[in-house]
Amino acid sequence: MTDTLTKAQVFQAAATVASGYLAGNKTPLEDVSAVFAKILEIVAAAGGPGGNITGLEPAAKFDESVGRDFIVCLVCGKKLRSLKHHLRSLHSLTPEHYRSMWNLPDNYPMVAEELAEVRSTVSRKTQADFKAAHGISLPQAKPPKQPKPRKET
Repeated sequence: MTDTLTKAQVFQAAATVASGYLAGNKTPLEDVSAVFAKILEIVAAAGGPGGNITGLEPAAKFDESVGRDFIVCLVCGKKLRSLKHHLRSLHSLTPEHYRSMWNLPDNYPMVAEELAEVRSTVSRKTQADFKAAHGISLPQAKPPKQPKPRKET
């Protein structure tokens, strides 16, 4: 992405953030234009998605945004099991932009812990079933080599 964005790109980014925010928060109709104006101001000052955004309040508290069976989207407040697809489709954000937008660490999860465990279990089982069906076994450890006997002279 270039360093400077066109007005249309800034407007589109602000519209995306605003639609996500308004979808997850009850806002009186008369306040919608003020909310959009504030988001537009913040996005324009930050230079677009992934910029240094200050003044934007998350839809949930950071310490309450990650649970065992859910992750809360900080843009719109929706509880999800997997955040990556939601960010891309609804907010047009990558996980990297999302993390930088909220100053989150690089290891901030995009999937709830419970879902990650289910996926891991399914993956291991599928791998084991595939190996069993195709007669593939794990390589066995080779026995240690015996030293050659020394010649006596």
